[in-house]
Amino acid sequence: NIDYDIKNNSLYLPLYLIKNINYNMTKQIIENGPYDDLFIFAAKNKNILTKDLITNLINGDAMRSLSFNHQTLINNLDAALTYASLGIEDDNLKPIINEEKEYDEDILRAKELELYGFYVGKHPSARYQDSKIMKLKDASKYLFKNVLCIVLIENIKNIKTKKNDDMAFLTISDETSSLEATIFPKNYDIINGIKKNDLVLIKGSVSKTYDKVHLIVSEIKKQSVRK
Repeated sequence: NIDYDIKNNSLYLPLYLIKNINYNMTKQIIENGPYDDLFIFAAKNKNILTKDLITNLINGDAMRSLSFNHQTLINNLDAALTYASLGIEDDNLKPIINEEKEYDEDILRAKELELYGFYVGKHPSARYQDSKIMKLKDASKYLFKNVLCIVLIENIKNIKTKKNDDMAFLTISDETSSLEATIFPKNYDIINGIKKNDLVLIKGSVSKTYDKVHLIVSEIKKQSVRK
């Protein structure tokens, strides 16, 4: 899309939201279409897009209409660029697409966050919508209240207190925002078996220190990722 659009109750984002893709590039890409495959896309846009920019478009999920997964498109990109350099759009000269297994969900999520600066559709917590589940963007509305949230563990930092007790600081996220969370020494054992990139159910309370809202964790339980 050249700009934001709504079709069939779905929001379509403009290509220029993708890292290093600007408005003029977006306009030219749309005007040069439609595209039957990766080879035609590369050929029609060879004067405006580098390999890195096409890679960003693929990883930004802008090429889903080409009917191949991200890793297949990435691994066949060099062949497509070679075809584009010929300057002739001839089906007989197109290489055969070598299909690959898709990247792991963790990689797809990381690429999405890198290219947009936010999660578009890959965040696993987005599948959990319930009135009992607090979304992180609303945390400030629940100050000093007990809450439930389903989040992705972005980072875990373990430290020792002055009394040599273990505690942990977590960076957690859902599809709406991210937040810092604290596990105090008395509850430290709940972090056993929990690691980065786990989807978890957290019980805790929302607190505020120096104008910064954070979560104090009392229970944590690993969740399965819903497909």
